[in-house]
Amino acid sequence: MEGEGIENRDGMEAVEQNVKRPGIVTKKMLVMSSMICGGIAFLLWAMLGFPRKFKNPRIFKDNTCSEDETICPQGWNQINNNCFFQAEHEKTWIDGQANCIAYRGSLAVFNSKNEVESLMPYLGPSSYWIGLTKPNASAPLHPDVGKWRCIR
Repeated sequence: MEGEGIENRDGMEAVEQNVKRPGIVTKKMLVMSSMICGGIAFLLWAMLGFPRKFKNPRIFKDNTCSEDETICPQGWNQINNNCFFQAEHEKTWIDGQANCIAYRGSLAVFNSKNEVESLMPYLGPSSYWIGLTKPNASAPLHPDVGKWRCIR
């Protein structure tokens, strides 16, 4: 028989058995290592991915720029007297414009080919929305009816 006999106070013999539960230690180690790995993964996600993906746009209190001096927020590109920001997520035109409005701006508007060419080094090989409008048919004598043009 497993275990040793031990005599109780009342004279009866009790048997003490060492019961081994296989897997309990293994399960505890698995749970602990999963929690540690999960915690590390969450911290990495929080430090590297969360701020860029879910950060609400900051509204800038001072939205005035002088002709002589333009200071762009950190992470923006300055070209001439304009500040450009490249979003990291694909959006529809409407969502892109709404995001720009949250920054007190508008989708990029280019008035010349030189402006477009000066921005090209900052852009990757992706597609981008720009601010365009199309004159409607209510002005049939307008020379640009049916043509897309930049908003002003």
